[in-house]
Amino acid sequence: MGNFYTLLTNTGINAIISARASNSEVKLTKIAVGDGDIIPSQDMTALKSEKHRFNINSIIQDIDNPNYLIVEGVIPSNVGGFYVSEVAIYTDQNTLFAIGSLPKTYKPLLEEGSAKDLTIKIFLEVTNADSVTLKVDDSVVLATRKFVLSELKKYALINGDETKKFKVADAVELNEAINKKQLDALQSSVNSAISNIQTLPIGAILNGYTIFDNCIVAFGGEFNRADYPKLWAYLQANPTLVKTEAQWQVESTANDGICGFYSSGDGTTTFRVPNLDKAFLRPDSRDIASYQADMFKSHSHSVKVDQGYILAGSSNFSAAWESSTPSIGSTNSIGGIETRPKNIAVLPLIVAK
Repeated sequence: MGNFYTLLTNTGINAIISARASNSEVKLTKIAVGDGDIIPSQDMTALKSEKHRFNINSIIQDIDNPNYLIVEGVIPSNVGGFYVSEVAIYTDQNTLFAIGSLPKTYKPLLEEGSAKDLTIKIFLEVTNADSVTLKVDDSVVLATRKFVLSELKKYALINGDETKKFKVADAVELNEAINKKQLDALQSSVNSAISNIQTLPIGAILNGYTIFDNCIVAFGGEFNRADYPKLWAYLQANPTLVKTEAQWQVESTANDGICGFYSSGDGTTTFRVPNLDKAFLRPDSRDIASYQADMFKSHSHSVKVDQGYILAGSSNFSAAWESSTPSIGSTNSIGGIETRPKNIAVLPLIVAK
């Protein structure tokens, strides 16, 4: 046996035997350290020179050898000023369960110029590890960073196997953590809610330089109802905007291709959008989507004739004349093929998704 080791005491062995006989457990609670030079023996009942006793942080069963326990505790930075060379484990009945020797280590105090936590880890072989448990006072237990990481990994994986993920039940209470299945369902619900947010109302008409993903161009095209269910639902809710295909074609032909209405397409699977090519949209109290032809507002021009001669702009009249009697002439036809203001070409877009 090496110079430094830990073994069960006779009282510890008896405690395990009694626990097995009564179908109970041995509850380990404390670790004690001292500065005595000892050779551990089963007959020992106490440390040679105890300096400090503290709570056990954890008892972990060794993965590779189930009869090995790893007992761990921490001496905090505010405790020290002594050497550590012997260690003992006590039960909740203050019985010495195990005793061991350690390499001599000094535990300093802060006022000595150095302060640190000292972790005591004891590897202990028992005949039946299932009979041993840990009784913890959570108010005074200290956890090392390494212990926390170890525990997190233990609960994240099954037996430390990277290929076997630990399964977490569905959360029920408000203070319970959710598992991946619930998280995925929540993410799906959020994505669905986001996709259903309608920033622009279906059927709205706007102008743009490019075709947006949620829009179609109002140039009289025919589309599948299944591709634009929201727009088709909007039209069903507003039937006055929809003509039959025959009615749409008649109005479009009569109005130089322009038609402000939708059509029901083939009557079952398609619909047609308005053709707003070269049409100005006008806020008006008349029927929505109705067509109105171009027109000049009624007006008149005055022409002054003096002494039988046209005084100005004679080239704009259909005829010049000489007469002592004042008369009215007409101007020649000038201008383009339509009446329009200055403008910039854009695409008329219908919000369809």
